[in-house]
Amino acid sequence: MDKSEVLDFIKRRFSIYETDSWRTGNCYWFADILCDRFPGLEIYYLPAQGHFMAGDPIANQYWDIDGLHTYESLPERPISLHEIQTKDLTWFMRLLRDCKM
Repeated sequence: MDKSEVLDFIKRRFSIYETDSWRTGNCYWFADILCDRFPGLEIYYLPAQGHFMAGDPIANQYWDIDGLHTYESLPERPISLHEIQTKDLTWFMRLLRDCKM
């Protein structure tokens, strides 16, 4: 996936005036939008931050409203939502209840 294509999508679709709404409780939905638009991405979660991102660990690219991040630039290890679902279904269901529904 071309990172400039993702950056361009973020810039074109989400104005500077709307960025705060994506930082205050809507990061799950932002990650979901990116994953829908770019099928190679998957939703990741940073537990200590309580923050969702769209990511491609093979390419070392994680995306949110602020743009591109790498594994090294993140404050903690991102965990795929799929991994959480597989390893701790209770936690997964709480995340969906609290963030998606």
